[in-house]
Amino acid sequence: MRGNSHHFVFGKRLRLLVQPNGKNRCAIRPDASDRVTMLVPAGSTPDQKARWMATWYRSQLREKAVPRIAKWSEQLGVPTPRWGIRLMKTKWGSCNPEKGLVWLNLDLAKKPLAALDYVILHEMAHFVSPRHDELFLNTLDRNMPGWRQIRSDLNALPLSD
Repeated sequence: MRGNSHHFVFGKRLRLLVQPNGKNRCAIRPDASDRVTMLVPAGSTPDQKARWMATWYRSQLREKAVPRIAKWSEQLGVPTPRWGIRLMKTKWGSCNPEKGLVWLNLDLAKKPLAALDYVILHEMAHFVSPRHDELFLNTLDRNMPGWRQIRSDLNALPLSD
């Protein structure tokens, strides 16, 4: 991770400034403009900086996902699932209806919020119907009429960039 680079946070391109902070821990702070500052201990390795950045992305995604999962659970009339975040190489999310479990791809922290809403709705719609059948598609259509365009836009974006 270079001293200055760009990162996406919920679809917004931000300039990352990496600066030493003279302390033994990392702090990452977005500001009101187009920047996010990563204050790191002197001598931090690129691997450490990448791990700190991934941890920060995870916290950002968790913060945005919590109310969305509650919203879709209520709107669909399904129990609030257990859920987690993991880096996935081939998909944006997954669901195990039998276990009541949803996984979200960590990369969703970089994509527009509409994409996060779509993925959460998609995965939770599997609690209504486990297959991509007519009931499943009707659930998406009824709750997010523009979901096909959001899915198309999301699938045009890279995974694990």
